[in-house]
Amino acid sequence: SNLQALDRWGRTVSSVRFDTGSLLAERSVDGSVKVKDFSLSGEGLKFRVVGTVGTDGSLKLSLSAGVKGEWEEAFVAAGLLAEGQVFGDYRALKMNPLVLEGSFAKPGCSNFWRALAEGLGLDPE
Repeated sequence: SNLQALDRWGRTVSSVRFDTGSLLAERSVDGSVKVKDFSLSGEGLKFRVVGTVGTDGSLKLSLSAGVKGEWEEAFVAAGLLAEGQVFGDYRALKMNPLVLEGSFAKPGCSNFWRALAEGLGLDPE
């Protein structure tokens, strides 16, 4: 059922662990930061972020992500994986890239929540 899929997805997400990570960023004269590559990967989840962080903390980031193993099972159940697309040796998410906007205090990722609602057969509006 949709509630079981959502519960499984929530339990998987709450147990995230990363084994490796890297950050390549450049601060401009005006104080904004260009994120050239922020990557984290673990046993079941891998992601890469690029974009900018404004001097006011505003976010304009693109996140590419992939999953495998237990994560893949949970994301399949929630209808979040793209058919036949990969991100390295991980399965890619439907919404690739995810758009992260807003601020550090109040980040927004509306295309992810819309895709989750649609994957669970809910009306995202």
